[in-house]
Amino acid sequence: MHQHEVDLAHDANAFHQADETFHAMLADVAGYPGFWTLVQQVKVQVDRCRRLTLPSPGRMGKVIAEHEAVVQAIAAHDPDRAIRALDLHLDGLLVSIDDIRSVYPHFFSGAPDGRLPH
Repeated sequence: MHQHEVDLAHDANAFHQADETFHAMLADVAGYPGFWTLVQQVKVQVDRCRRLTLPSPGRMGKVIAEHEAVVQAIAAHDPDRAIRALDLHLDGLLVSIDDIRSVYPHFFSGAPDGRLPH
């Protein structure tokens, strides 16, 4: 998997591109070839979080492990396990957002200095 190579190189930009390719391929394999194109139009905020978390130590390896669990479940023709693996993968994003909020609080408010607008 290309993600392993870019993780070893600590290349967050290349990892993000490999991650995009993985998700597009997953949509195609699931029988929704145009789905990833549609998702790309509405996932700007999610991408911001993904890009901010990738440089965190161990994050790319964690994403790889989550992806591998999804692929293994699909290869085993086990849709219930695939759904559980996807749920865990998406739950990991929620934890990441909380981490980002604590490091970059100004990204989550309406004012440049981090204060909420009146």
